[in-house]
Amino acid sequence: MQQEGWQPDATTYLSILYIYDNPSDIRWVKKVQAQVVSAGLESNLPIGTALFKIYPKTGKLEDARCIFEMLGHRDAITWNLVIGRSGHADEAFRLFLEMQQEIPKPDTLIYLSILDTCASAGSLEWVKKVRSQALAKSWIRCWRGKRNGEHVW
Repeated sequence: MQQEGWQPDATTYLSILYIYDNPSDIRWVKKVQAQVVSAGLESNLPIGTALFKIYPKTGKLEDARCIFEMLGHRDAITWNLVIGRSGHADEAFRLFLEMQQEIPKPDTLIYLSILDTCASAGSLEWVKKVRSQALAKSWIRCWRGKRNGEHVW
């Protein structure tokens, strides 16, 4: 395409990134990212989100974080991805607090993502903090039921 004088646009790069299927080829990802930057598309939300989804597959979590920071506008989907892939309760909660500056009222998926990350990390303390904050701000409703003798939400 480029050899024939055609310049890729955002849709082209997005298509290329969505067909990516080789986590071991970090050079390919870096090459595409360099072309994205060269084309001035590094703050494009769909492209940034696609790159962000690829980097953890390659084991490059720090590169994923850099992509996230580079995005000018981050939506609920992007925040959900970064919180869910943080892997550490402390980091997930820090990101959750940071996210509230951009998205004042998080959606249910973001809550599920941070609660899952905190629970997977074994941090009941952070789960309780997130739940308390959500209840205090009326972002979620408390449902008290019993399942196997335990209270749930």
